[in-house]
Amino acid sequence: MRFRISKGGLLSMLSAIIILGGTLSHADTVDFAADTDRTSYKVPFPGPGDLESWLISLELRRPNSESQLTELRVALTRGGAIVKEIVYSRSAIEGLIPEGYEDEDEFYVDLLFHEPASLKTDRVRLEYGFSSENNHDRGALEIETKVYGQKNDYIFPLMGKSILTAGYFNSGGHLGLATLFAVDAVGLTESLSPLVSLAEEKNTDMAGWGREIIAPSDGTVVFVETGIADQPYGIYDEESFAIGEGNYAYWGNAVVIDHGNDEYGVIMHMRAGSVAVAVGESVEQGQVIGLLGNSGDSFGPHIHFHVQTEPVPLDGQGLPVSFTDVSSRYLRKGEWIDRK
Repeated sequence: MRFRISKGGLLSMLSAIIILGGTLSHADTVDFAADTDRTSYKVPFPGPGDLESWLISLELRRPNSESQLTELRVALTRGGAIVKEIVYSRSAIEGLIPEGYEDEDEFYVDLLFHEPASLKTDRVRLEYGFSSENNHDRGALEIETKVYGQKNDYIFPLMGKSILTAGYFNSGGHLGLATLFAVDAVGLTESLSPLVSLAEEKNTDMAGWGREIIAPSDGTVVFVETGIADQPYGIYDEESFAIGEGNYAYWGNAVVIDHGNDEYGVIMHMRAGSVAVAVGESVEQGQVIGLLGNSGDSFGPHIHFHVQTEPVPLDGQGLPVSFTDVSSRYLRKGEWIDRK
């Protein structure tokens, strides 16, 4: 699982140098300190212009305790030829390192791209260097970028009217590797209000509280969490989802369904005592599996849903999928949904 805070992204690098065109030179570099998934999935940018977005998450390890990341060069390529190149300044590199990790042996760097679709980028080459008083070490790796072809048909898993409070990573969403394409939604009344009581003091004052959650596609249940108390409305207590030995069920009461073809649907933050399925049980698309709640790492009653490559919540790589009952190909923050 990857939980961290990211300060950076390519759009914030005002001091980076951008070069268009050219050919890719393969320097004598060694991939000595990087761990990343070798495929990054592209989705349309939710704004003006014909842009596409993708995110590369790097885990870097310093060659020694004195080493600092001092070089970073990114080449976007198509068919082996560079279509755009970015060279980071020292100050830009410093801005990429998450707060609190400046002196850690291992740290994460998130590189966020919003690029013209006309570039048809199919790979990204990264070259980076660490420097200390007596050493200078370099590393390099290449990562494929492509549009994901989903394998299963999905319907939106929350009944009734709702609105997305978080879309994909490029639309007010999550940065964790498994949750890049997650969506969060809160329920709405028939008059499109998120509240059923203006008091807004209890979970029951929220329109979505206790609403039915359904299986988004056929499959087999491979993970269930059921013993997590709901957070009181307006109160966040991390100990409410502690599960012993320093571990936490950030997902709250949750269900993971194996939909086949290495696609696992993850539904999180369900109401305590509402999970209606068990591990090993087969479910059909549209079957009620629980109720909307406020359990785990949650600040209010809502549903979190995403598809990933592994059967354990918040593990593996997130996958972008669309829903057959929602007109938008990719869901965005602020989008309204009406599942009858």
